[in-house]
Amino acid sequence: MNYRVCGYLLLLAFLCIPSVAFPYERPQRIVVVADDNYPPYLFRDRKGDIHGILRDHWRLWEEQTGIPVDLRAMDWSSAQKFMKEGKADVIDTIFITQERLEIYDFTRPYATIDVPVFFNKSISGINDISSLGGFTIGVKEGDACIDVFHQNGITTLREFKNYEDIIRNAGDGQLKIFCVDNPPALYYLFKLNLEKEFRYSFTLYSGEFHRAVKKGNADLLALVESGFAAISEQEYAAIDKKWMGSSILRSVDYHYFIYGSVIILILFLNLGYINFLLSRKIKKKTDQLRITIDNLRISENQKKSFIAAIPDLIFVVSRDGRFTDYNSPSPGMLAVSPEDFLGRTLYELPLKESFIRESIDLIRSALDTGKIQHYIYDMVVPDGNKTYEARVVPYDSDSVLWISRDITDSIRKDEQLLQAQKMETVGNLAGGLAHDFNNVLGGIIGTTSLLKYSLASGQCEPAALIHDVDTIEEIAKRGADIVTQLLSVSRKRELSLDLIDLNQSVQQVITICRNTFDKSVAINVYPFELPCYISADRAQVEQVILNLCVNGYHSMTIMRGRGEKMGGELIVRVETVEDGSGFHQVHVDAAGRKFVSVVVSDTGVGMDSYVQSRIFDPFYTTKESIRGTGLGLTMVLNIVQQHGGFIDVFSEPGKGSTFRVSFPASDFALPDVQTVEAESVVHGSGLVLIIDDEDIIRETAARILEYCGYDVITAADGEKGVEIFRTEHSRISGIILDMSMPRMSGKDALVELRKIDPDVQVLLSSGFREDPRVQECFEIGIHDFVQKPFTMSELASRVHGLVVKEVK
Repeated sequence: MNYRVCGYLLLLAFLCIPSVAFPYERPQRIVVVADDNYPPYLFRDRKGDIHGILRDHWRLWEEQTGIPVDLRAMDWSSAQKFMKEGKADVIDTIFITQERLEIYDFTRPYATIDVPVFFNKSISGINDISSLGGFTIGVKEGDACIDVFHQNGITTLREFKNYEDIIRNAGDGQLKIFCVDNPPALYYLFKLNLEKEFRYSFTLYSGEFHRAVKKGNADLLALVESGFAAISEQEYAAIDKKWMGSSILRSVDYHYFIYGSVIILILFLNLGYINFLLSRKIKKKTDQLRITIDNLRISENQKKSFIAAIPDLIFVVSRDGRFTDYNSPSPGMLAVSPEDFLGRTLYELPLKESFIRESIDLIRSALDTGKIQHYIYDMVVPDGNKTYEARVVPYDSDSVLWISRDITDSIRKDEQLLQAQKMETVGNLAGGLAHDFNNVLGGIIGTTSLLKYSLASGQCEPAALIHDVDTIEEIAKRGADIVTQLLSVSRKRELSLDLIDLNQSVQQVITICRNTFDKSVAINVYPFELPCYISADRAQVEQVILNLCVNGYHSMTIMRGRGEKMGGELIVRVETVEDGSGFHQVHVDAAGRKFVSVVVSDTGVGMDSYVQSRIFDPFYTTKESIRGTGLGLTMVLNIVQQHGGFIDVFSEPGKGSTFRVSFPASDFALPDVQTVEAESVVHGSGLVLIIDDEDIIRETAARILEYCGYDVITAADGEKGVEIFRTEHSRISGIILDMSMPRMSGKDALVELRKIDPDVQVLLSSGFREDPRVQECFEIGIHDFVQKPFTMSELASRVHGLVVKEVK
């Protein structure tokens, strides 16, 4: 007796046996719950109506049993919850798992379902469950595959309500790997035109569809089984044909089949003979192909070995910033562990927003233009704070190679070499600076002695006295300028890009040169008639110009041979370079951009071609008669290249040298800054506290302020100043505070003063505005700054502004 006949008999028994003989009470209706997102078994149309194979199965079951079926279709996780809460009698489309066996009794299986793992075509190497480690995998809430993944140690799962949501997210690039039962997977991949974007290489497992009832409800289980057993094979086949379709091949006439078979047999025999003739050639080609494959395998292994030997970080990153592969020489070089970044995007990692935004722009630019992009960035990794130089290289149509090299030590060495060269420059200028300072001191001492003599002898004509005082003031200002210029050249500082005018930088350097170079060298400067703006670090650009001027000066003095006349002419020009000139033909990378050049020429000893080929090498020098590091032109080249510029050299022995340094021009202009200096002394009133450890400065400032109408209290160090302010702060209108003092520095004193009165008005005084401590004091809360040495009008104007703020 076959299964269908048994089903009829069981059904007949349930329908006909009296309740007295059989205690099971036949249900008036049953509620069935199932997954509503599982085409072609069960799914909803655009109106929300339920369709599919199972809808038709249960309709036939109703006809066979006479029991109405309330088929409820919903998200799978909701369906399981609905069943567990006792709101449904039967759950359909369910796989058997160990956990479910404890709460359900199952019918016989009615369909076998393959459960593959799908992955984006851009990913390779997915061939078994172990290869999924580290990837985020999309799954459906409540699906049996979740247990399989957990049993194999795969926990990076992202759950969705239904299969359609999973595949739509994959199509939007939010998922690269997902696990979906084969029937709905193929349905939605083709429906959403994604069938060419995803692949699968292995089946995670094969499950079977069952229907299940609550554990122990054997009567209901038997009723369900008998109802479906009563449905005929023809009826099942009709439903399958309705939803699965039929082959597109039409039936052919039997005679045509025979004729075709004969023709095919003849063709087969002919092809067999041809195949025999070709077999030898095919074997030969196969052997050649095998050799080629072996060579390719060797080549691939060599490629992997080369990559592993590279001391750089290498990442494969997609257009949307998702990491798909990597190579790292050391785990300490990674800011995030591989299991935390593989399969994830930059947006999902604990990185700075600015870094993420700039990185995505670089990736897209590399893919869109096909050109390598460069990027320098800082990153905190287990090995410490590091600076990396990245090259972003197009890899395929949707991915790039992000290659990062640690340049922390290189940058540190460059900074040390730059500072060493600055100190060498200061040493080269020392003789001229000493000579110029002696001139300054000689002028001050001579004029002072003349003034004292005039006062002692009674020959005190007012005009003469004013002239002598003006002379002392002018000479002192010249000395102050020399000190400021020397500090600008020698101070170590961080790279800071600003908009600067090359004309002004040249004038600043030439002032130093004229104060220090021997008078046998004539200096001529030809600035450009308009401002020439570049985006650069002012100190480094002026270091470049000064270094070239010093080299030119040496070539006309200490590098000349015995008996040769010292001196010559140093010419400095500022020029613009237009697109299409010979400059752009030499420097192809500069095409399409405007540049501004500083040209430094001398009439010194010149260079031959060999020397020219080595002048930028570290530690190479031709200055045999002096001690030099040989780093000057090396650092010049380094600074120019850091600013995206170029350097050209033209020289002949005995005819001097010309160096042209070119920087990219900026399209922006600096706003006009009007500096207004008071021409007359501003008077005021109030009590001012002066804190300075230099007696001369303290006494001079006190006298100036007393002349201007102020009352003055002085303190010789920070501690005394703080104590005075503690007792007199209610009377004091403002404070002049020195930066560098013993016992308590100006910065520490400022902190203590603000503890006493947070609104204290402080004017900071120092000999160097670029001192980093000055900026720190501004951040703490000073109100103004006056540069030492100061004039009476400058100090009076600054103090007046301070007291006016205090009154307001």
